[in-house]
Amino acid sequence: EVREVLAQLEKLDPVKTRELQRQISQSVERLSPSPSPGPLSPARRTETARKSIENFEKESLLNNSNANHTANATKKIDDGFGTNEKSKLIEKEGMETGKVKLSVYMTYLKAIGWKVSLLFLVIYIVSSILGVFSNLYLADWSDHAAAIQKGENGSAGSHVRLGIYTALGLGQAFSVCIASILMALGMVIASRILHEAMLTNILRSPMSFFDVTPLGRILNRFGKDVEGLDAAIPRSLMSFVRTAIASLEIIAVIAFATPMFIICFVILAIIYMFILRFYVSTSRQLKRLESTTRSPIYSHFQESIQGASSIRAYHCTENFLLESQNRVDYNMLSYYPSIVANRWLAVRLELVGNLIVLLSALL
Repeated sequence: EVREVLAQLEKLDPVKTRELQRQISQSVERLSPSPSPGPLSPARRTETARKSIENFEKESLLNNSNANHTANATKKIDDGFGTNEKSKLIEKEGMETGKVKLSVYMTYLKAIGWKVSLLFLVIYIVSSILGVFSNLYLADWSDHAAAIQKGENGSAGSHVRLGIYTALGLGQAFSVCIASILMALGMVIASRILHEAMLTNILRSPMSFFDVTPLGRILNRFGKDVEGLDAAIPRSLMSFVRTAIASLEIIAVIAFATPMFIICFVILAIIYMFILRFYVSTSRQLKRLESTTRSPIYSHFQESIQGASSIRAYHCTENFLLESQNRVDYNMLSYYPSIVANRWLAVRLELVGNLIVLLSALL
């Protein structure tokens, strides 16, 4: 290639070609271990230029061969250890986005048991109806207090009314107890079933699963998530059912007493849906982020326990403490906004509740 370039350059500009050959000869003279004492003859100069060109070609071929060999080796290493997404040593923990799928709720209710869930709902509705009847009966009793006091059989009437009111109260309390016991047993069964299913999947997983999954991630699933099944989800579900039924009762009673409240209810429902749209999506994703960023804390803690002797031997205690604090701080980046979002919701719901009271008083 160099000869071809020189030949083409000779045709275009012979002067520059001779100058280039002279520079090559001077470079060879400087690099030569045993330079000749006198000036070189034209034949010797041409021969020296030819040899330098051949050496340059050999060196270029050798460099290209080494570069290609290094690039191929680097590509093989990258394909085997990092750049290929399918062969990473540790897989990144996945996280759902968007709404919670209906299949998730169905799986939990199926674990509780369809019969238990339906029976709980029916008994709880019956207890709520008994509570409404007891309040209405107490109001009717108060309206007829004067007539009962004037009548001769007022004492007997009072005893009858007192017995009915007591029966309604006891029926409500008994229904609430039965419903709570049913749901508590159902949720314990659901937690056990889901835990056994998760444990079965872990025990039947191939060894490659444990190679790409950190131990802290598994501990997070069996620790915090199972704790949510045992405590947080039952409490939230009971609160949801109780609040939903109580809200329907209040709306029905107010609409029966003041039909004009239905118009206000539509406006308030729009406001509630507007708040719901902002809060639920944000809070749901923050909970997912908080759960995802908690796994590295468990992993680092487990690794620190296993390598405690080596950490002390190499005097890396401070580094591991700093790393643990950094992971906790990173987890707090999603936990603290979740608390702030709850306060944001509480303030706005309180304002809407006060607005409902104001509209009810005006109507």
